[in-house]
Amino acid sequence: MKAKAKLVVKKSFSNGWGSKELSKEEYVEHWLELTGQFAYLFYPANRGDELLKFQGAIDELASKAWDDHE
Repeated sequence: MKAKAKLVVKKSFSNGWGSKELSKEEYVEHWLELTGQFAYLFYPANRGDELLKFQGAIDELASKAWDDHE
């Protein structure tokens, strides 16, 4: 039995990184990637939980921004 192909919706975004067609997952991942370097500050200070909360907020906000974007 063949697996069904998953339809991936992409939206056009244009800003500091140029113009790109991004799926919701790609858009969210773009914003989360920017937070990765903060681990070098948060974890040595034993504040990793704060970074995880921040990343959760980024995930939520980026998801909503993608949904709201036309």
